[in-house]
Amino acid sequence: MGSSPSSTSETIPSKLRTPQPIKDEEDTGWIVEACRDKSKAEAALVEINKIRLKIQNKNINIGESTLLRLHRAEKEKAELLNRLSSLASDRMRNQNANIADLSDTNRPTKLTERFSELYDNEWTDAFTSLRDKYNDDDKTAIEALLLILKNCYTKCKEIAEKQHKELGETFFSKGKRKDQSFELRVNECQKLIAEITFKDLQQNCEKFIEDSAAQKDKKRILDYLKLKPVQNYCKLCIELTWLMCIQAPPIKLEFIPDNKAISKHFRHYTRSGDKVEFVVWPALFLHDNGPVLSKGVIQFRENGTSEQNKTKFGTSPETKSEINSKNGSQKTQNQNKDAA
Repeated sequence: MGSSPSSTSETIPSKLRTPQPIKDEEDTGWIVEACRDKSKAEAALVEINKIRLKIQNKNINIGESTLLRLHRAEKEKAELLNRLSSLASDRMRNQNANIADLSDTNRPTKLTERFSELYDNEWTDAFTSLRDKYNDDDKTAIEALLLILKNCYTKCKEIAEKQHKELGETFFSKGKRKDQSFELRVNECQKLIAEITFKDLQQNCEKFIEDSAAQKDKKRILDYLKLKPVQNYCKLCIELTWLMCIQAPPIKLEFIPDNKAISKHFRHYTRSGDKVEFVVWPALFLHDNGPVLSKGVIQFRENGTSEQNKTKFGTSPETKSEINSKNGSQKTQNQNKDAA
């Protein structure tokens, strides 16, 4: 015979010592939903019913091994329920940025907090270092740091899209239809290797910027990166922009303000006005055309200041409407030349 009831009770959970009858509607539902393999679901149910009926219908001293079998079956039930709940939750969040995964330490709200800290801390240290070392004016230093961030964002976005495609081709069937489940698994893979990826990109900031910066800006930016505060700033830019680019959908940085929504998306730097002189810090959006996570920072022109205010990095277009206006004027000029 099996072990005595007293020794058995020490190893078996209390809830299993008083078996309860199974209600088909309540207890079979979780098996059928959690396990798509119908035969496995039915086998688990049969196993639980066998053991419970044996306990209920026979007034005998049940052995420890029998009760442990019931314990294992109950444990399997709990695990299947957890898997079903997790899968349903993941599918609901996939490509839906409005539903946050509170267990994700790199969710959009947390990245927004870190992005603000980057501007308050590392950006300030790098800005001070540039002014002290190179005697740059404020605008030149600001544009240099913005350019570093922009290059990091552009490069990380490009690499993230390439990695997403390669992961899909490597780990999942090429002929499989790319449905919601497929995208979910690829996104999870990217997040699992996120730290390895951005640390690899951080290994050589100079090379990273050299590959992404415009030819006319490379030499000066590479000189700036020799300063430790600027290098620390660049490394954190790489980390944060990478984590933003692998969100589903990706977080968006806006470097060129739209005149129609400046007050909604940006705040002023040291002076307010109605004409933008230059961008200090980009606005952060939950996704393309999504809500604002944090406002950007812009410097407005002083009254009477010339629109062409060049720095060592040249003159950047101020707003989207000004860019469109300039492009329209250029197009008209070219058409007139062709007609002549």
